[in-house]
Amino acid sequence: MALIGTIRKNSWLLFVSIALALGAFLIMDMVGNSSQSQMGNLTIGEVNGEKVDYRNFMAHEEAVYSGGGSDVYSRRNYLWNYYLNKTLFENEAEEMGVSVGKEELLELQFGSNISPVIQQRFSNPNTGGVDYQQLNSLRQQIQSGTMPEETKRFWSWQEKEIMADRTQKKIENIVAKSFYTPSWMVEDMVDQQNNKVEFAYVKIPFDQAKDMDIQVTDTDIQEYLKKNQNQYLVKEEQRKLEYMTLSVMPTSRDSAEIRNQIVKLMDEFAKVDNDTTFIQNNEGIFTSAYELKEDVPAVIADAVFEDEIGSIVGPYELEGSIRATKIVDRKVIPDSVLSRHILFTGQTQQDLIAGFQKADSLKNLIETGVASFDSLAIKFSQGPSAPNGGDLGYAGQGQMVQQFNDLIFFNAEIGELNTVVTQFGVHLVEVLDRKYINKKQGVQLATVYESIIPSQQTQDSLYDVAQEFVSSNRTLTELRQSIADKPQFRLQIAPAVKKNDFLFGTFGGGNVSRDIVRWAFENSTSVDEVSSIVYIYQNPQLFYNDRYVIVGLDEVMEAGLPKPEDVRMQVEQIILDEKKGQSIAASVAGTSNLDELAQSYNLSVDTARNASFSADFIDGIGQEPKLVAMVTNGEIDQINKPVVGTTGVFVTKVLGKSRTNLADYSSVRANSVSQMAQQVSVALPGALKEKAEIKDNRSDFY
Repeated sequence: MALIGTIRKNSWLLFVSIALALGAFLIMDMVGNSSQSQMGNLTIGEVNGEKVDYRNFMAHEEAVYSGGGSDVYSRRNYLWNYYLNKTLFENEAEEMGVSVGKEELLELQFGSNISPVIQQRFSNPNTGGVDYQQLNSLRQQIQSGTMPEETKRFWSWQEKEIMADRTQKKIENIVAKSFYTPSWMVEDMVDQQNNKVEFAYVKIPFDQAKDMDIQVTDTDIQEYLKKNQNQYLVKEEQRKLEYMTLSVMPTSRDSAEIRNQIVKLMDEFAKVDNDTTFIQNNEGIFTSAYELKEDVPAVIADAVFEDEIGSIVGPYELEGSIRATKIVDRKVIPDSVLSRHILFTGQTQQDLIAGFQKADSLKNLIETGVASFDSLAIKFSQGPSAPNGGDLGYAGQGQMVQQFNDLIFFNAEIGELNTVVTQFGVHLVEVLDRKYINKKQGVQLATVYESIIPSQQTQDSLYDVAQEFVSSNRTLTELRQSIADKPQFRLQIAPAVKKNDFLFGTFGGGNVSRDIVRWAFENSTSVDEVSSIVYIYQNPQLFYNDRYVIVGLDEVMEAGLPKPEDVRMQVEQIILDEKKGQSIAASVAGTSNLDELAQSYNLSVDTARNASFSADFIDGIGQEPKLVAMVTNGEIDQINKPVVGTTGVFVTKVLGKSRTNLADYSSVRANSVSQMAQQVSVALPGALKEKAEIKDNRSDFY
């Protein structure tokens, strides 16, 4: 009580304390979230000494990509690569005198040579082409100075992207057009393609090695890695994590509670007069379409075609939910419908309002007898059926877009004029005839449902289990021991991650995966340590906690060649096959008769034809470059020395060589240049990045 009294008498101390605490909290948050943003340094990265400013980077993302549906880290990774390429190619462009002028930029934005950036962002979903109507509207806003500020920011950043993309393409084209294949090389390539070899061979599988106790040592792996270091060299430090997943599944009690909820809804559903409103209020499923029996879920198909209209079928389980379905109506469905329409195209709200007004005017002219439907369609319709008076002929169920289909098949009366909106615009529609051949019944259904998901209690109880694992096992060693006799729990190894990665294991991207990677690279995180956080992944559709993940750091993999134990599982079989192959090759060296060799291994002598030095692949054998080299250079009727291939050991004898005239000089030269040119768009950016000096500070910011 004395303490409380003191605080009351000196309340100003309380406010000062709160202010100081808040200040300390904000400072800690700034420091922890971005490593103090490198103590005031707002450079997210550098490319050959040119800085990428964090504020510009985030402003760019906010203006152009914030409305996108992709994962935020995927967007930022895409944007980071954009800045890398932009800087690298601008440096090259400056040296080469390449630029993008003002007139060229306008052409790329609004002309006939539209930039891929514009093509991607301003495509018409109906035509698949560029939406020039939208582009022209934006151009008018630019010219009149009426473009909203938000759109201005977007357009400004987009212009930079268009110019960067165009600059890159120009340089790639210059490089692609610089390729040349000299005549001597073309002649050699023509010879390789035209010269064919036929040979007999015995293929001895690796498991036929007599010494089956061959072992792969760490030294063997080290030598293999040195020979293939381009394939295995780690250019950036990586960290290997192990994780344990606790999947949250609904219990029988959860399912029973959900079923009870649906039963209560069924009682209300049976009493309501307005099914549509009830469905909307309870987020159910209702369409005006009538479904045939074969299209209705089998579990209710018989009932909805036999029970009385207005009755409810259920509860029943389907696709992870408990459902109840009301039979709204049943009737015979036409097999096809003859209709005609007058179309006013448009996508914007203004277009649609104008379309409705025109449709109402024409409807009045038709109904009052002032004009005929077909004459007005010829004159005013913007659809391809206009020359035919709007006649669409007989259409089967599902041939038209849904809104149009439902109107002519289920809702419109013959001879009645109706208006409907589809993705194409506003239609004035008249149904002329319906054909009933099969006379199949259709049923109109309304369904309420609840997804079968774990209750909050179920989620919380499993989280407690995960939290207990984390609290009791602070190392991976302890965690392995604690689950050794619990087969329902197991540790998995995730692919190694780098500092700026945002994907983890099989969980994809997102904040949680990025948090795991960030934890792995914290200075305070040590090998064998288990994170004190239970990482929670939500179900992306139903938004409940469906997986709790416990993560531990298994290993820090330094830049350079990996340790033998890190790649043993990847390379051991390859090295083992090579050693077995060498053992077999040594034992069959000096073979003078293929038939005898085949008999000694209980194998057969096979024949291959049309082998060519220009292709590593041989029909009936596969990809065997060493074998191709041996037989194309071998002497006829002589047995060649054994070749250790990728699938076995081959002992061969060339039976004959022939020459075709399938390849000519001009086509070979053109194909050679074309193949090199096609690789430029991938190889050139990669080569520029390889020789560039890049500082990547992204992990300090997000």
